[in-house]
Amino acid sequence: MAQQLCRAAADLARRGWTPATSSNFSARLDAGCIAITVSGRDKGRLTPADIMLMDDQARALDAQCPSAEARLHAQIYRMLPQTGAVLHTHSQTQTVASLHFAAAGVVRLH
Repeated sequence: MAQQLCRAAADLARRGWTPATSSNFSARLDAGCIAITVSGRDKGRLTPADIMLMDDQARALDAQCPSAEARLHAQIYRMLPQTGAVLHTHSQTQTVASLHFAAAGVVRLH
């Protein structure tokens, strides 16, 4: 699974959706275990060593530090049990949309 996350991250980086260390990716391994990108890594250059394990409460299962949004990923897996992976990107267009609609507190899609 680590290799698959690295390939997905590299593809998204080539598209410009994951500038430098922004974004984070995870995959559910089983009911209580999640593979997630470690904090502070350039997502366009990930290796399997940059993927760590955490439980479904976002507690690290090894010595590395998980992505800043680890709790968000864990919550998604708990709330949506059919979810197999979370690919949280920061594409330029969506970042601009977020800034544009920030005052409204919501981005409405029609």
